Amino acid sequence: MVLAMAMFDMIGIASIIPFLGVLSDTNAIEASPYLSWIYQQMGFSTERAFLIFLGSIFLLLLVSSLAFKTVTMYALLCFTNMRSYSIACKLVRGYLNQPYEWFLNQNSGDLTKNVLSEVDQAVIGGIVPALQLIAQGTLAAAIVALLFLTDPLLALTVAGGLGTVYAIFYLSLRKYLKKIGGERIKSNSARFKLMQETFGTIKQIKIRQLETTMIERFTPPARSYARNLALSQVIAQIPRYLFEAVAFGGFLVIVLFFLITEGNIETRIPTLGLFAFAGYRLMPVLQNIFKCLAQIRFTQPVLRTLGKEIKELNQKTRHTGSNEKPLTFKKEIKLEDISYTYPSAKNPTFSGLNMTIPARTTTAVIGKTGSGKTTLVDILLGLLTPTAGKLTVDSVVITAGNLDFWQKMIGYVPQGIVLTDDSIRANIAFGIHPDNIDESAIIEAAKMAQIHQHIVTNLPDGYSTTVGERGVRLSGGQIQRIGIARALYHAPEVLVLDEATSALDNETEADVMKTIQRLGGKKTVVIIAHRLNTIAHCDQIINLGPEKIDG
Repeated sequence: MVLAMAMFDMIGIASIIPFLGVLSDTNAIEASPYLSWIYQQMGFSTERAFLIFLGSIFLLLLVSSLAFKTVTMYALLCFTNMRSYSIACKLVRGYLNQPYEWFLNQNSGDLTKNVLSEVDQAVIGGIVPALQLIAQGTLAAAIVALLFLTDPLLALTVAGGLGTVYAIFYLSLRKYLKKIGGERIKSNSARFKLMQETFGTIKQIKIRQLETTMIERFTPPARSYARNLALSQVIAQIPRYLFEAVAFGGFLVIVLFFLITEGNIETRIPTLGLFAFAGYRLMPVLQNIFKCLAQIRFTQPVLRTLGKEIKELNQKTRHTGSNEKPLTFKKEIKLEDISYTYPSAKNPTFSGLNMTIPARTTTAVIGKTGSGKTTLVDILLGLLTPTAGKLTVDSVVITAGNLDFWQKMIGYVPQGIVLTDDSIRANIAFGIHPDNIDESAIIEAAKMAQIHQHIVTNLPDGYSTTVGERGVRLSGGQIQRIGIARALYHAPEVLVLDEATSALDNETEADVMKTIQRLGGKKTVVIIAHRLNTIAHCDQIINLGPEKIDG
């Protein structure tokens, strides 16, 4: 389509030659065998009618060229915007397929920025200009070729002069464009991180009246981002106004040259008209070429960053799926001589840990802060792979081949339950498409979590009630119960609670713990806790440290 567009433009420009030739001298009809043949075959009676015909053809070709260019650009933009969708999906898929340990060294603001901002910048500032560069370069070559066929020396002089000046401008600015492109990435990253921190700590900001402080922190990166973006756009437009003056001045010099050397320029009117019209078309083409090169150079740091990111994600992608027989859990879970050291740590979180969790019992794990309780939970969940030792279920070692089967058996309630700004139904069946939600499983899970009665009695919209962002319209106890219902929705055999009640007041915590106690004997429950009074009902208590626990 790009080549066809260039051909359309070249034909449209070339069609002005016979029109101007006849307009300046009607004898040109007889002098040209092609024009005289058309004149005779179509039965024109006057030169005026034939001139109107040629002008109409010229106008029709221009309109057709414009229409074809519009269709071509629409197709190119559709293509590039689908590339934005494709790259964003590839990034999200790559991120989500990374092992949990990978996320421990990442900043969620950077990941969000890459998907929602940098992909668009890469497409708008990289892929789109690259495709436009091909189109504009092809068109410029076609126009220069047409001029070369008409007057080689003059064509080379005009094209060489304009091209050289544009090239000098670009080469002198390319390093600066790359520099401000890198600065834009840094400032954009800071913007996303600050916004994430701001809205995540809005209560503290309001209580301590830190609004002005947060605005002052946001202002420098926001200003830097806007400034660098504006600079790149200004640089892309700089040559336009200067070279418009140069082009028109150059055309006047050519006219004066012919007047001085030939005296009479009537015979040169078709050639001058062609060069004037071609120059009129070539100027924006050269400007667009410069603009595309400037945009690509400015976006080069983003293209390199995303390219490197996707390459590394592909190399580190966790291979999901199973090539082993499904697991069964009837007897016990065992951690045998388990040790774990975080990648950035020098010393192990714990080492030589042994633990047995019998099926359908409730086990509490206690210990001081930093004793490794959450790390132990992550190993049980299959999120972290032990540095040494093994995790077994009914004597079967958990490996990458059967990890999916194991994780499907687990329901997990974290310390900080994050609810989506959606209905209670969607939050309990988190991750399930609305068409595939099992209503009976929703109700059963809510009953087990002791929140069903509250939902149907006190909430006008029942399970369709929207909870607000992070469950802002619910109490802490209600959020915890919905979190428990979410963990129970898939009917897991093992329920793991990682300090799930630590943020609640004593009365609410006691009510939630009564709910968990009712699961005893039905599920295998593992509770990470700080306070002894919350785990008095447990079948066994494992202490990861000798220190006293809050009572």
